[in-house]
Amino acid sequence: MDLRRDWDCVGARTYTKTDSTGNIGSVGEGDSCRRPVQRRPDKFPTLAIEASYVQSWVALHIKARWWFKASHYEVKVVLLVRADKSARRIRIEKWRRIHHTSPPGCVQTIIIERPDGLGEADPASYEVTGGPLRLEFEDLFLREADGHRNEGDIVLGTDALQEYAAAVWMVTV
Repeated sequence: MDLRRDWDCVGARTYTKTDSTGNIGSVGEGDSCRRPVQRRPDKFPTLAIEASYVQSWVALHIKARWWFKASHYEVKVVLLVRADKSARRIRIEKWRRIHHTSPPGCVQTIIIERPDGLGEADPASYEVTGGPLRLEFEDLFLREADGHRNEGDIVLGTDALQEYAAAVWMVTV
């Protein structure tokens, strides 16, 4: 969509939740965060990604809830990614609010796994269930997509998710 200039990778920057008197209440740092460029530098990202090999799902769920609460819902989407080395399985959970009055929760789960006996370097050897992963444009950029510029939701289909899985396992072997 040629939005490189509109999309900022802020990486693993630390964010703080402050109380009404300005005291720091808690601190969080995602594994990767993104936001639209027009956002001020002191604001939370619109997308936070938490990834782990060792943290429990309970711990990751606590982190997801923290992002929404600490940011006063400036964070619109949290992706939780947990790779299970022994099962060669990656689980991705997409968290967001369905409605502005609802609490955030998991709205999509994607499992990427490789059946035994197939080559782990070959992306086509991975099976994807629950995809594609759709990231809503308005959540990420805080504006409506411009159809004249061919803007729209970002959709990671089976091929992209298989490539991701192969890359994860190639660097962790």
